[in-house]
Amino acid sequence: MHNVVVLHIGDSLLDFALLPAVLVAAIGGLALILRWSSSPAKRASIAQPYGLLVPLATYPHEREAEAVAHTLRVEGIRATTAVRGAEFVVFIWPAQRPLAEQVLAQLHGDVS
Repeated sequence: MHNVVVLHIGDSLLDFALLPAVLVAAIGGLALILRWSSSPAKRASIAQPYGLLVPLATYPHEREAEAVAHTLRVEGIRATTAVRGAEFVVFIWPAQRPLAEQVLAQLHGDVS
């Protein structure tokens, strides 16, 4: 003979109401956790205005910032510019900062 295991839920009204109530509560709890973990306020506190890029130098005129960014790109450094208030900022990747600072020092004649 075969032994068959059967899950038997009672026939009472309490059993029919309890199981759906527990499932709805569990799904609702998960929904609240997911909503909290992906809330815009949580993302805003982590995100920076320019992502992972870091500022290298600021200039009063766009032409100067673009010239520096172009020089950095020629040297193999990924650079971009952005307007921040009344100034123009050159942004680079953090890993390239030491090399970018060397190039910037040579460009401005600060070689020691």
